[in-house]
Amino acid sequence: MDAMDNPHPALHAILRLVDADGSTQQLAMEVIERPREQRDGLIRRLRDIYCAGITRSGQSPQIAGRMGDVLEARLRDQVTEIEVRGGGTVGTA
Repeated sequence: MDAMDNPHPALHAILRLVDADGSTQQLAMEVIERPREQRDGLIRRLRDIYCAGITRSGQSPQIAGRMGDVLEARLRDQVTEIEVRGGGTVGTA
C-alpha cells in the first residue's frame, strides 16, 4: 500500500492501537444489538459524539471529521463482519 492508498498513516496507527483493546468492536456489538433499521442512525450518532470530543480536545473540525470518517468506516466494517458470522439478527424477523 502506498501513501496515496493510505493518506493518514498516523491516524490509522492510532486507531489500530485503540482497537487493540476492543473499543471499536465493543461499539460494533452495541450497534448490532439494535434493530437493523436503527443501526445507521446509531453509527452516525457515535461518529458525531467522537468528532465532538476530538474537536473539544483541540483538534480542528477537519481533522475531527477525518477521524470520524475512519471510525464510522471501521464500525460499518465490523458490523458487516458480525452479520456475516451470523450475529446481528435483532430486527430481521
